Amino acid sequence: MGSGEAEASTAGTRLSWPVAVAYAVGNFSVGALPATIGSFLLYFWVQTDDSKSTAFLLLGAFSLVQMFGRIQDAVADPIVGYFSDKWNTKFGRRLPWIALGAPVLLGSFVALWYPPTNDPTSATNIGYLALMLGLFWWGFTLVVAPYLSLLPEICPDLPQRIRVSQIMGYFEVLGTLVGLAAAGEIIDGANLALFETLPEATRPKYGDFNAHGYQTMSLVVAGACAVSLLPVLAFVRETGAMDAKVVPFKFFESARTCLKNRPFFIYALSTAAFRLGFGLVVASIVFFVKTIMHQTEGVSGMLSAVTLIVSLLFFFPVDVLARKYGKKKVYLWGLLGFALTMPLLATIGHAPFFGHAFGTGIAGLLGAEGAEADLVRVSHTFFIFLLIGPTLAVMYVLPRPIMADVMDLDFSETGYRREAMYNGMEAVFTKTAAGLSGVVLYGLALADPSSSASGAEADVVLGVGALTAVGPFGGVLLLLAWFLMRRYPIER
Repeated sequence: MGSGEAEASTAGTRLSWPVAVAYAVGNFSVGALPATIGSFLLYFWVQTDDSKSTAFLLLGAFSLVQMFGRIQDAVADPIVGYFSDKWNTKFGRRLPWIALGAPVLLGSFVALWYPPTNDPTSATNIGYLALMLGLFWWGFTLVVAPYLSLLPEICPDLPQRIRVSQIMGYFEVLGTLVGLAAAGEIIDGANLALFETLPEATRPKYGDFNAHGYQTMSLVVAGACAVSLLPVLAFVRETGAMDAKVVPFKFFESARTCLKNRPFFIYALSTAAFRLGFGLVVASIVFFVKTIMHQTEGVSGMLSAVTLIVSLLFFFPVDVLARKYGKKKVYLWGLLGFALTMPLLATIGHAPFFGHAFGTGIAGLLGAEGAEADLVRVSHTFFIFLLIGPTLAVMYVLPRPIMADVMDLDFSETGYRREAMYNGMEAVFTKTAAGLSGVVLYGLALADPSSSASGAEADVVLGVGALTAVGPFGGVLLLLAWFLMRRYPIER
C-alpha cells in the first residue's frame, strides 16, 4: 500500500461528537483504577502507625508481588492485542473484549482491599495479593488495550484525533481525581463515620489506619468505573469488515515487526523511562504526607488534585501548541519540564522555601492540621505540585495521537490495522517499568539509614532519606525519557 493511500485513510470520515464523547467517557476508568492502585495500595498493605506495624505484608514481599503482577500485565498486553487484532465477530474486534473483561477488572479491584489475614508474614496474604493483582492487570488489559485500539479506527481524521484525545484526557484526569483526591476523602469520611459509632473509650484517633475506609472507597470507585464503560458499549460501533483487518501475521512475527518500527521502539523506550520515574513519585505521595507532613490520606488526595486541576487548564493550550509546532516538540517540552521539576520534591522535608515564603494558609484550605512546621511543608508541596500541572497536561493529551501516528505508519508499510498489537507491545515496556517502581522504592529504603524496622519484623519502611531521593531519582529517569524522545523521527 502506498503512502498516499495511507494518508487518505487517515483523513476520512469525522466521528460524530456525541459518539466521540461516549467513547472518551471510558477513559475515566483508565485514569481512576491505576491512580487508586498507584497511590493507596502500597500504603494499605505495608503501612505502619507510629512505628507499630499494622501491615498486611512486609515492604519487600509487597514489592516482589507487585513486580510479579506487572510482569503478568506486560505479558498479557501483546497476547490480548494479538488476538483482538485477529478476532473478527459481528460485534467487532474490540467491544467484546471490553464487555468480557470489565467484570474481571472491577471484581478483582475490589478484592485487593480485603486481605484474608492480619499477619504480614502470612503466605496466604502473599498468594492472595499475587492472585488478585494478576487478575486485576489481566482484566485491565482485556478492557483497556482493545478500548484504546478503537481510536485510530473510529476516528481517522488526524486533527479530530487530537481533539478526541483531549476529551479523553479530561475524563482520564477526572478519573484520576477520583482515584487520588476523592478516594482519599472517601477513606477519611468512611473511617470517621465508623469511628463515631464506637464507644469513646475504644475509638481510634482520627487519622489512624483502618481498612474499612479503603474497602468503602474500592466499592465506590469500582461502581463509578462500571458506569463509565457503559456508554462505550452502548454507543460506539466499529467499522465494517475490511481486508486491512484480516491480519495474517503469527504472534512472534507480529511482535517482531512492531519492534522493527523505529518510531515505535524509540517512543516505547522513552515512555518506559517516564513511567518508572513518574510511578516512583505517585507511589510515594501518601508516604510524603503521612511520614514527613504527618497528615491524613485526604490531604494526600487534595495535593494530588492540585496538579490534576492545573493540568486541565493547560489541555487546550497543549492542543493549540501541538497543532502549531508539532506533537514531538511539545511532548519534549513536557518531558523536560517534568525532569526539571521533580528534584524539588527533595526539599519538602529539608528546605520548604515555598511554604516559608507564602505561609500556611494554603495548608489550611487543603484540610491540613497540626504543627506549624508540618503545615509549612504542606504549603510547600502545594506549590511544587502547582508547577508540575502544565507538564502533566502534555502527558495526558499527546501520547495517544503519537501512538496513532506510529500505527498509521505501520498501516502504510504493511497494509494491516494492528492497533491492539502496538498498544500491547508498548505495554510490555511501560508496565514492566511501572512494576519496577516498587522494587526501586524498596532499594531506596534499604539504602537509607533513616528507614526504620517495621515493628518486630525483619523489614524496612520508607524513611525520610528514601523519600528525599525519590524526586531527584525520578528527575534523572525523566531526563532519560527526554533524551530518548529527541531521536523520535516523526516530526508532525
